[in-house]
Amino acid sequence: METPLNNALFDALYAQGYAVVPHFLPEFLRDALYTEACTLYHNQAMYQASIGQGPNNQVAIDIRGDFIHWLDGSTPAQKTFFKLMHAYQQHLNRIFYLGINNYEAHFALYPKGRYYKRHWDNFHGRGNRIVTTVFYLNPQWHAEWGGQLRLYAQDEQTVLEEITPQPGLLATFISSEIPHEVLPTRRPRISIAGWLRRN
Repeated sequence: METPLNNALFDALYAQGYAVVPHFLPEFLRDALYTEACTLYHNQAMYQASIGQGPNNQVAIDIRGDFIHWLDGSTPAQKTFFKLMHAYQQHLNRIFYLGINNYEAHFALYPKGRYYKRHWDNFHGRGNRIVTTVFYLNPQWHAEWGGQLRLYAQDEQTVLEEITPQPGLLATFISSEIPHEVLPTRRPRISIAGWLRRN
């Protein structure tokens, strides 16, 4: 399976801290993962995501409104997806010497009206998350449906880009450099959020 792991992706990641790659996921894989996520949600196998760690962990839908289910590689589609991410990990380590040795990911479904306020995936580099990946699974999406991923500069005010969740698109960025938020969605919005980690 060919993937768009090309120089343009890594050049953008190096120059600006993020990259956007349309149609990164092949349609057959996006379709399979989308179907899995929908089935999990309808079978009530997703749970409301929380914020904070340890004793500060809590559900706060006024801050984060998605339902999630962690991928474990137990289905053919997930196995193929993890192989793709392993290839991305190898390229990142070879080019940037990041020492990434793990990848974790979950389905994320935002019901109508939900959002995720501005946050960091790795605040000031204190955590293990090195590179963030977001893949969009809906078979179609229109800008007026909302749900954009808004990327900020490190001052948390300057907007770098607003990314519409187009089918199969990859948004990827340095976890310690790019604060971001998910804008309110007017349709159920399904994605895979993941993190390449150094444990």
